Amino acid sequence: MLERPWSHDECLLDTQSGCMLAGMPKTIQIRSVPEEIHRTLRSRAALAGVSLSDFLLGEISRVAARPPVAEVLARADQRGGGADPARVVEAVRAGRDRD
Repeated sequence: MLERPWSHDECLLDTQSGCMLAGMPKTIQIRSVPEEIHRTLRSRAALAGVSLSDFLLGEISRVAARPPVAEVLARADQRGGGADPARVVEAVRAGRDRD
């Protein structure tokens, strides 16, 4: 029997490979990237002195680190306070009337 450096308890079922270790890096593939976008990204990676793959990993890491817009809006809504909408409308109208 083949010795494995991991146990089956550590594996997650994957439909392509049958078993993947939990926590192993994943692969993302993007299809149908327009040539102009590919050229631009490849150029930016070269200017940064990294491979296209490493450049894109940095970009998507930054995207993943930012909270979703819905979460930001929900947190802002929970804070309360801020300007009274009626006073904001009044100030805008007053500013228009001055002109």
